[in-house]
Amino acid sequence: MKHNALLTSLTLIGLSVLLASCGQTPSKPSVKPQAQIVAPTQDVVAELPPPTEPELVAMREALTQAELALASDQPYRALSLVQSIQYHALTNEEQLRGVFLQAQLESQFGSYTQALERYQSLSGKDLNILGVTSTDINQRIYRLAVLHQDHATIVRYGVKLLLDSESESETQANRLMTIAQALSYLNSEQLAEINRLSGKPEQTLLRSVANANALQRRDLGAGLCDAWNSVSIPGNPLETLCTADSDVPANNKLLVALPLSGRLQVAGEAILDGIIFSHLSKQSTTELHIVDTHANDDQAIFQQLQTGQYTGMIGPLEKNRVQAWQSLSALTDARIVSLNTPEQSDNTINTQHFYQFALSPEAEATYLANTVFASGARRVLIIRPQTDWGARTLLALRNQWDALGGTEIATATYRGQEDYESSLRVALGVADSAARRRTLGRLSGLSMHLQARRREDIDAVIMLASTPEEARSIVPLLAFHFAEDLPVYTVSAANDLPHKIDHKDLDKVVTVDIASLLPIPNETPASAALARLTALGIDAYDLSQLPDPQSPLRSLYRGETGLLWINEQGFVQRQWKVLQYDRDERKTL
Repeated sequence: MKHNALLTSLTLIGLSVLLASCGQTPSKPSVKPQAQIVAPTQDVVAELPPPTEPELVAMREALTQAELALASDQPYRALSLVQSIQYHALTNEEQLRGVFLQAQLESQFGSYTQALERYQSLSGKDLNILGVTSTDINQRIYRLAVLHQDHATIVRYGVKLLLDSESESETQANRLMTIAQALSYLNSEQLAEINRLSGKPEQTLLRSVANANALQRRDLGAGLCDAWNSVSIPGNPLETLCTADSDVPANNKLLVALPLSGRLQVAGEAILDGIIFSHLSKQSTTELHIVDTHANDDQAIFQQLQTGQYTGMIGPLEKNRVQAWQSLSALTDARIVSLNTPEQSDNTINTQHFYQFALSPEAEATYLANTVFASGARRVLIIRPQTDWGARTLLALRNQWDALGGTEIATATYRGQEDYESSLRVALGVADSAARRRTLGRLSGLSMHLQARRREDIDAVIMLASTPEEARSIVPLLAFHFAEDLPVYTVSAANDLPHKIDHKDLDKVVTVDIASLLPIPNETPASAALARLTALGIDAYDLSQLPDPQSPLRSLYRGETGLLWINEQGFVQRQWKVLQYDRDERKTL
C-alpha cells in the first residue's frame, strides 16, 4: 500500500508539472523583464510601513550590487536586485544613483520612454556622485534617441552636442548627418517646439533652418548647408562640415545605358520610364542618349563616353557589368550612376565620380532590423523562405540584429506553401505544447481538453516574405497559432499594388518600402516590383543632375525611393519609409 501511495503521489506531481508547463517551450532559460521598472506612487508610499534598519541596509547593498552587476554586463541580475528597493526611503544621493541605474536598465530592455524621462530628470542635478557630466547625459539621451528613431529628440540633443567644440570632427560630421536626416521627418510646428526648449546658440541654428524653408526642399542637405553657413556663431563647426558644392556642368548630355532587350528588358524599360518622366517633368535642357546594354558591350559604350560630349551616364543595371564600370570610371571625368553594386568593390580604384545606386534587399533587411529594434522589441521570431534570396536577407538581418544586441528566439523556414503551418507550429512552440498535452492525457488516462499555447518569450515577428502571396498566407496562420498579439514587420517584397488585392489579411503589419507604388501620376504599373524600378529611375536621373557633392550632407535628397545620400565611398544610402497597413491603406508611421 505504501508503494502504491508513493507511485500515486509521484504521478500526481508529474501531472502537475506537465500541466503547469503545457504552454511552455523547453528552450534556453529566459527572464522576461518588466516593461517598466515601477517606482511606488506617493499614495502607495504613504501606505507603506517605514523600512527597518536591517531592511535599509539590505536595500543599500542591493543598490550597490545592482550597479556592479550592470557594470559587469549582467542586466538581468541588476534588474532582479532593484525590484526590492524602496527609493523613497533612501538618501537623496542614493535616490539619484537609483534613477541613473533604472534609466540604464530601461534603455537596455527597450523601455525607451521611461528611460528618456529618467535621464531628463537628471538635468540640473549634481552629477558628481554618478561620475558623469551633463554632456555625458546628453550623449546618452542622443544615442538612445538615434536607436529608437525619435527624430525630435535627436535634433534637440544633437544640436546641443554639435556645438560642443571638444568633440572630434569625424564624430561631429556623423552627428550632423544624423541631425539632418532627423530634420527630414519634422514639420515647422515640431521644429518650433524644439526651438522653444533649446538654448540660445541652438535656437540660432534651428531658426535658420526655418527661415530658409530648408525643410520644404527636395535637396534637403544643400538647403540645410545654405541655412547653416549663414549663421554667425563663435567657433561654428558647420563652417567646415557644410562645404560648398561644385558647379553643375553646363549643357548636360546624358548617356543612359540600360538593358532594353533580352532577359532584363522589362526591368530596363521600367527604369527608363522613370528617367524620362523625371526629365520631362523638370523641363530639363539635358539631352538624353539611350543605348541598349544587351546589344552593346562595355567597351563600345565606353568609347561613346570617352568622346567627351557626355557629362554623365546612368547605368549599367546588370550586376556583372558594374564591376567593370567601376574600373572604367577612373578613366573618365563623367559622373556614372550605376544601378547595381558589384559583387566585390575595389577600394584601390579612384571612383570619385562613380556612384552605386541599387534597391538592395540586404540593405533593406538591415534597415528593417533597425526599425524593429527602435520599436522596443528585443527578442524576435524570424520567418523566411528557403531560397537564395531568403538566405541573403536573413544573413543581413541577423548581422544587424546581433550588432544591435537583439536576440533571435527562433527561425521558421519554409520551402513552399505546404510548409507554412508546420514551420510556424515548431517555431512558436505550439507543437511542443500539443505534445505535452498528449503526454498528460496518456499518463492520466483522461481526455485532456487543454488548449495548446505558443511560447511567451517573443516580442515581435520579422517576416521575410518574398512575395505578397506568401505574406497574405502567413499572417493569418500566426493568428491561428495564438500569435495575433505579436507585432509583425516585413520587407517591401510582401507588398503589392493597392488596387490588385484585398490587403485586409495584412492589417496592422508594419513594412518598409518606397513612399508610393504609383511613382508616375495617373499611370498604373504592371507590378509593385516594376513600380520600385520606375522610382529608381526617377531618383537616378535626379542624382545625375545634382552638383557633385563635396560631403555626404550636401547630397542629402528626398527621393522617390526614400531619403538618399551619397557616402564617401560613392554608395547611395537610403532610409526607407516605414508604413503600417490599416485595412486597405498603408499609412506612414
